Amino acid sequence: MKNMINSDKTKEYLNYYIDYIKQNEKPPTTTEFSNAFGFTRERGRQIVERMVQDGFMYKLKNGQRKYYPNIKYV
Repeated sequence: MKNMINSDKTKEYLNYYIDYIKQNEKPPTTTEFSNAFGFTRERGRQIVERMVQDGFMYKLKNGQRKYYPNIKYV
């Protein structure tokens, strides 16, 4: 079933975004997200894009910090 957080990793990634935004008042860049989990930047982008496809995050059209958690899952 889509739009249900059933992965501990997905929860961990969303919690990272939420905590980062609380501390910095802006979301992390893809590079910052990737570094936090030891991914390459491209792998981090793929993971975040998948969370966008699954509805856990949304993406702004432009900008370096364009990924935000979906408020339904916060």
